[in-house]
This record gives sequence, structure tokens and C-alpha cells, in this order.
Amino acid sequence: MIKREKQGKIYHFNPELINNILALIKNPNSFSIDNCTKEQLATLMDAIANFLDKIRPEEVTVTVEEHETEEQAREYFGEEFITELNGLITKMDKEETIVSIHGAPLSACETICETGVHYKSPQIRSIAVPQKAEFGQKPVELDSFESLLNWSHKQRKGLVLIAVPYECYYKEGLWEHFSDEEYGYRIRPEFIVGYIDVENKKIVLNPRYKRDHDYSGLEPDSEIFHKNDKLNNDSVAEIMIETSKWIAELKKEEEQKEKVVEETDEIKDSDLREEELDDKVESLMRIFNGITHSDETSMSEEKYKQMIRDLKEITSLFVKVLPKLPTEEEMRKLVEQQSQFPFVEMPQHEAQQEQAFDFDPDEYFKNEEWAFKDEGQQPKF
Repeated sequence: MIKREKQGKIYHFNPELINNILALIKNPNSFSIDNCTKEQLATLMDAIANFLDKIRPEEVTVTVEEHETEEQAREYFGEEFITELNGLITKMDKEETIVSIHGAPLSACETICETGVHYKSPQIRSIAVPQKAEFGQKPVELDSFESLLNWSHKQRKGLVLIAVPYECYYKEGLWEHFSDEEYGYRIRPEFIVGYIDVENKKIVLNPRYKRDHDYSGLEPDSEIFHKNDKLNNDSVAEIMIETSKWIAELKKEEEQKEKVVEETDEIKDSDLREEELDDKVESLMRIFNGITHSDETSMSEEKYKQMIRDLKEITSLFVKVLPKLPTEEEMRKLVEQQSQFPFVEMPQHEAQQEQAFDFDPDEYFKNEEWAFKDEGQQPKF
């Protein structure tokens, strides 16, 4: 992780204005298209606009943390380490195992090699990340050393290498259930190849590791195991190879689709599903609850920009929905009619088409304070 100082902004806000917004949406269901009125939604939009108007930016010196690039990570580890690790993963691959990495405190890695990896349930995907495999076709060359340098779970600097045999996917158990206490499952030391010491850029092998196991008494992994008596390791490898090809093709198709899809703010009438409005109001509640989860009265520039993007999307839909809503008077008459004819479904009143609240997100969010300098991050307002 690279730390550096730069000039940036923090954004001061009034938490009372957020409380006002949250008070208006105590019950998101009241904002369903069947229940909501023009005045009700306009009041909410007015409260959001008032909150945004009162936000005040301040120029400050901030410390930012950035992940190294892949090139920088490879330079950090060095060619000797990279060759050694790729060679070790290739050896495990040829021995018909798939290597998964479990992040741990560096000080705990020796103990893990001696006693195993402990967890509360038999689910390896919950504690370890599977690495690239070639299923014996060619040498393995890992794609991301940056992810090893900046491990996603708590930036761990000890990376435990667990070799999961193919047979644990269809025939054999992987976990020993040794206790009824909370962390009563473990993967035995014989499955642990060793660990990566990220700080010292070295691989420490576990002398207890072995490829051949006595599976007696071991329980199958509850996520990766699918019993199939017709399979063997060769057929499993074939299935995994075909699956990898299919995933690669699917990924390529998705990338091509993303290139041709044009982003638009337009929301068609047919897209205004009945549940859409209250869905967005629930999202609004999550946004503002997230801002006020601490006692702070300011937010970082990154958090501020994300909030603006989210609010832009939500208020754009509000503007589209608003003309379709009845006024309070129209809603009162509708309820009155339904009370007189309780067994007849009354048609929803066609609301007037003029907009009851003058709020244009495309214009409102063009405020120069929200004009992002980083064009790569700028949403298409």
C-alpha cells in the first residue's frame, strides 16, 4: 500500500437535515405508487435539495492510500520469488489439487501449519480464495501479484496455501469436525503446503504437507462438494477445463456488451414498475443511514462523490414518477370512493401531467462544486 499526501476536500453537512429526511421516510411502503401523493414526494425531494444546498466543502491536506500497480507489485516481490511461487502452484496443479489462499496474521502462520486452519463451518470458500489453475495442461503463471501484496482481508501479510485435492470435490471429505465449540472444524496440516511471508518476500514450506490423505472421518465441504460416483480425477479435470473456457467466453461476451451499451438517464414509462418507487426510497434510507452511522459531520471526497451519484439516480426517477402521482385531494377522493364500493377495484386516477415540483437533477447536479475533475470518475449527468 502506497501512502501519499495531497490537497483534497472534505464536505461538511448538517446531520439534522438528514434526520429530517429520514423522518419523512419512516415507512418506505408509504411511497409505493399506490399510496404516495405528489405533495408527499415533493416534500421529500425538497428536503433532499435543502440538505445538498447546505453542504459546505473545505480544502484540506489528506492522506490517501493507493494499491500498487501490478508492475509495482511484481517489482516488489522480484523475479526469483515470482518464479518460485509459480513453480510451486504448478507442482500442486500437476498433483491434481487446486490451491486456495487463506489470509492470516504473519505471526500465526507457523501455528496454522502445525494445527491446521480452523473455522466455524466446513466452507473453504468462506476463508480462502482459489488461485489460477491449468489442470495439468501447462505451467501456471499467476495473474495478480498485486492482490497478494494487498490481500483483500485486512491486508494480511501471511498467506496460507491450502491444496484441495480434486477428489474433495466429488468423493472425499476435507474437514475434520473435532469439537462442538464455535470454531470446531479444521483443515488438517497435511493439506497445508506452506505460507507466503509477504513482508519478507519468501515462501515457507510446511513439512507436514502430503498429497496422499486418509479421508476417514473427514466431512465434505458444504459448498464445493457434489457427490458423483461416476467421476474420477481425470474427468473432473476435463470438466474444469471446459468450465474455464465457458467462463472466459462469457466474460468476453459481457465485455463486448458493455462497449456497445449506451448509458442514458431516460426512464421509460414501462420501466416504472409499481415497486420501483419504494425500492428507491429504501435505497435513499440506506444512503443517509450510512452517512450518519457515526457522530461525524463531514465526509470524504470519495464518499461525497458516491453519494452524489446515488442521489442523482434516485431523484431522476422521482422526477419521472412525480407527474403520475395523485394529489392529496385526488387520493382522498379515491379512498372515499373505495370505501363506498369496497368490492370494486377502482382505477387509479390519471394525475395531471404538469410537474408539481420544480426539481431537475440534470441541472441541479451540475453545480460546479460537484463537477468532478477526474473525468474517468465523472458520471454522465
